[in-house]
Amino acid sequence: MGINHIAVQQSIPHGPSYAGNAFHPGDVEGAAMASPDIAFEIVHGRIAFTEETAWMLDRYPNITVNVETLNVIIANCPPTFAALVLGMMHVGGEAMLDRLFRGTGTMQYHPWIYLEDLVAFEFPPDVLDNAGLVAVIPQITKLMDSDATRRASTDSTSKR
Repeated sequence: MGINHIAVQQSIPHGPSYAGNAFHPGDVEGAAMASPDIAFEIVHGRIAFTEETAWMLDRYPNITVNVETLNVIIANCPPTFAALVLGMMHVGGEAMLDRLFRGTGTMQYHPWIYLEDLVAFEFPPDVLDNAGLVAVIPQITKLMDSDATRRASTDSTSKR
């Protein structure tokens, strides 16, 4: 078919309306298992279902996460950003940072604010302590270097 990259929008559940499992990333897991040669990108990863996403990142080398939604969080609450990133790393460790990439998704404001916050970001010591880590993880800057073009052009079989 010639398809090598599929981006799946997994947004954030809001409000009291029932959406079933519409926001759960489990549908990506089944597709990634069935099609290991296709790269699957979870868009708006992972304010909700952080643990499920962490396990999928560890199990399926063809899944990546676009942390586009986290730009608002790093600008307004860096400790929460740290907890979410560490949450996605808790199963596979620092290697998972290679599978996370940034996206601005901004139509409301210029992304420069987010990029400045990302450059200045350091994991708070108490968050690292709670995660069982003793040193700041400098690889967070990988999010600055990554983009969707690089991810889409990467052969998913080379990630295994």
